[in-house]
Amino acid sequence: MKEILLILVALALCILTHRLTAYRDVDYLKKESPKFLNERGFTITSYDGYEGSVFHGGFTYYQVRDSENYLYSLATGEWIGEIMIYNQECLNAVSNK
Repeated sequence: MKEILLILVALALCILTHRLTAYRDVDYLKKESPKFLNERGFTITSYDGYEGSVFHGGFTYYQVRDSENYLYSLATGEWIGEIMIYNQECLNAVSNK
């Protein structure tokens, strides 16, 4: 019986932690990422959603264009109070191969 109770408490803590960390990050990123990306020369063409994780926090996904009209897919995430770009991939680059 103690094992079941311990498992339920651990599960409840995981769910609560997930709500407090990952989705708090998403709310912050939805608000701050457009300014962050604009300051780095990107123009947002689409907001592609978000992802939350207990261990990795939250991420917001965008398609953006740079000043040379290259299109990128990227994510923004928060780490220790700083917004960072993750998984940046150019979608319309020409390969030299």
